[in-house]
Amino acid sequence: MKRSVFLILAALAIIISGCVPAGQKEGGAFLTVQDSAGQTVRLDKKPSRVVLLTPSLAEIYHAVGGDFIAMAGTPGTALPDYAKGKQSVGWSYQVDMEALVSLKPDLVVGLNGLNNYLSQGLAQNHVPFLLLSLSTYNDVKRAVRIFSAAAENTEAGKSIIEDLDRRMKQYIDRVQKKPYSFAVIHGTGKSLTIETKGSIACDAAERLGMVNVFDGLSMKDIGHMPPFSMEQLAVKDPDIIFLTTMVRPGQEAEVFTASVMAQPAWNELRAVKNNRVYFLPQDRFLKSPGVHYPEAVQFMADKVYGRGDA
Repeated sequence: MKRSVFLILAALAIIISGCVPAGQKEGGAFLTVQDSAGQTVRLDKKPSRVVLLTPSLAEIYHAVGGDFIAMAGTPGTALPDYAKGKQSVGWSYQVDMEALVSLKPDLVVGLNGLNNYLSQGLAQNHVPFLLLSLSTYNDVKRAVRIFSAAAENTEAGKSIIEDLDRRMKQYIDRVQKKPYSFAVIHGTGKSLTIETKGSIACDAAERLGMVNVFDGLSMKDIGHMPPFSMEQLAVKDPDIIFLTTMVRPGQEAEVFTASVMAQPAWNELRAVKNNRVYFLPQDRFLKSPGVHYPEAVQFMADKVYGRGDA
């Protein structure tokens, strides 16, 4: 019996050791990570020439005590003090590959779903490229753990996650969760789509106890967000509708006025009749809020439940 137990434990140890979690020492490497795109990235030494391709990634890396030599920015977003003086490699959605490679980075970190097109070019130049998702709260915490390991400051990572969990619990516990049904419509000025499970807005709403009426639709199945249909929305008739858009602030309503709100069926929706249609700010629900994720949840909670509800 003892021998059988020993063999079982040994087998479990082999299975566990074969997995690559958020980031760990493995096979003599400084760090081995399986990124959000499913690729295994190995760093043989601590990276010293790091380039980050979104402001949210840069903020997280800075928060864990990491330093970087360059970043990609976002139009209209002022650089924080810690990023001033750093090299620019263009915009998050339009990275200058020539400038990026010329910096001879030993680690580039991009956003999964946005920067994947850079993979082949960076591989040809033998540059380690890590793609991370930051859409859900769990994504953000995973990025904190990976970055704190890369910066050799795991204690800072643990402290940040503890603070994130504390703030998240504070904002969620102060509301009486109700199973409101909801839908998230995303507008670009050219088309409308439905946000599905895994988006920032859907993740925040579900954490507040709400139920997505389009939960059966998945972006993973078709490779992009499903197209919007007024007929489908009218059938689902959610209690709450959230609107997200990437157009310039101040022009959000224009995206939806002609294409959605002018349709007769719009005014018959439960959410419209009850004044339960909410615009969500880009800095919290389009660009990843990163370490400010709890505040994104707080914003939504205030809109849905009102401030101070308990």
